[in-house]
Parts: sequence; structure tokens; C-alpha cells
Amino acid sequence: EAAKAADACLSLGSTMSIGPSNGVVMMQQGPLIACVRQATEMDHLCTRTGGVRAFGDCDDFMRHLMAHLLGDEFEAWEASLAAKKADYDAKRPAAGKTRGDIFAKKR
Repeated sequence: EAAKAADACLSLGSTMSIGPSNGVVMMQQGPLIACVRQATEMDHLCTRTGGVRAFGDCDDFMRHLMAHLLGDEFEAWEASLAAKKADYDAKRPAAGKTRGDIFAKKR
């Protein structure tokens, strides 16, 4: 029901050839916007529905889309990523250690 009521369908990084994603694409009534590196069986639907077919990396596609939609807010979020990644990496196990070593009970 949600697919039928959607204004558009956005597919990122999927060939849409295996269920349930291929069924959702066929149900929707609005434009199909697809970004995937290779050709897919659903490419014709992008043209038929008045959508967009982008051949490329979906991370790059979304980065450009969000920068356009959010402007300065996106730039601030993207600028915060280095600190978030450093914090995340600091929580990873050291080389040669496993997560089990970190959480093992000390005796």
C-alpha cells in the first residue's frame, strides 16, 4: 500500500532483480529514481515513469542530493564525521585483539 501511495521510488545500489524489491518497484505509480553502477532489468521504468537513471556510486549520489537539499546543514554534518569516525575507531579492538577480548570478564 505504501509503495502504491508513494510520490516516487528511490532505489540505491540495487539491481531490483530479486524480490521483494522488484515487486515494490513494479507497484509504485510515481517516478523511479535509480542509482546503481550496472545496467538493470528495471532501467526502462526510469524513463517510462519520468524518473531518473544514474549510473554510479550511490554514496556519491546521496552526498550530492543531500548537499543540494540541506545546504549548510549537510556541510556541518559532513564536517562532524571525522570526529565521529575517530571516536568509533577508538572503540575498536586493538590490532591482534578481538571484541571478545575486550568484553571478557577479568578474573
